[in-house]
Amino acid sequence: FALGAELGATGNNVLEAYLVGFEAECRIGRIVHWPHYEKGWHPTSTLGVFGAAVSAARLMKLDVPQTAAAISICASLASGVKANFGTMTKPLHVGQCARNGLFAARLAAAGHTANLSAIEHPQGFLAAFNGLDKAFPERLWDGWGEILEVERHAVGAKQFPCCGSTHAAIRGAIQLRKDGLNVREIEEIKITVNRRRLPHTNNPNPQTGLAGKFSAQYVVARALSEGAVRIDDFDHFNLTPQVKDLMEKVRLDSFPPADLDDSGDEVNAWAATVEIRTLDGSLRSASVPSMLGRGATDPMSPVEQWEKFSDCTRGVLTPTGACQTFAHLQNLQSCDSVEDICLVLENQSIEQISA
Repeated sequence: FALGAELGATGNNVLEAYLVGFEAECRIGRIVHWPHYEKGWHPTSTLGVFGAAVSAARLMKLDVPQTAAAISICASLASGVKANFGTMTKPLHVGQCARNGLFAARLAAAGHTANLSAIEHPQGFLAAFNGLDKAFPERLWDGWGEILEVERHAVGAKQFPCCGSTHAAIRGAIQLRKDGLNVREIEEIKITVNRRRLPHTNNPNPQTGLAGKFSAQYVVARALSEGAVRIDDFDHFNLTPQVKDLMEKVRLDSFPPADLDDSGDEVNAWAATVEIRTLDGSLRSASVPSMLGRGATDPMSPVEQWEKFSDCTRGVLTPTGACQTFAHLQNLQSCDSVEDICLVLENQSIEQISA
């Protein structure tokens, strides 16, 4: 958005650049997953940097050699390890990958050189980050031209302000609460997820809000207690007696290995089952096949999108600014200049008005 505003881009220009960057990032992701993730790399950053660079290159109208150089520069700028999940450094990864992607595109535009085989080189990105024996370059072109990566069923927006690996369980818990579950009658909570979700979300005793974002126990307890999971639950971390009691009743388990889908993921990669036994011995359960908002078959409703957006902008934008910005974004394809949206963000910021 910042680059688009600087260049006088339209909403369509920004959407196109986003789609092109998304495609590039996911295509590189196909080559390295799942070993890349399981080794400890944080793909949001290590792969996101390539998406950011290609998006910037598209907006800047770089030619093929310049775009190739930007991608190759990113092979030396990619970074981020999962060991820092639950700390302030984890979200730093995201800002870093956006900054470095833009930096790479601008360097390439200025004539900065890089080895154009830096991805596949014997001492390049694939070898260093995965090991060539755990990289699958043939996947790069799987389904090419048949469907855009952004259109696939496993793609969508995160509804809740915490680790995506916890979202299906949160949704299951909220659904049970909506169906009339009395949380005071809960005796045991069993959460079953894909085995890849457990290493970074099985955190029964988080001590900070940042750690709480990676605690399935905390977010499910919060969802059962309040029927929602919001930013304030992490910014003002507070283990209320009810939340703490519910957390102690949670037990995590994993599904057995499953078949692969057309993206190479296990079919239950993002699924969760929440089973709750009550004091009278009855069993209540909810099964969620994927994260809410994961693709066209189960998108967030406009109301849910607004709930997420307003929660994110509370304390940053005025109510008027939030409404205006949301309306602009819902009709981004018809926006003549994204600078208009940036001006709303600037003029309706709480900090600006307070000043």
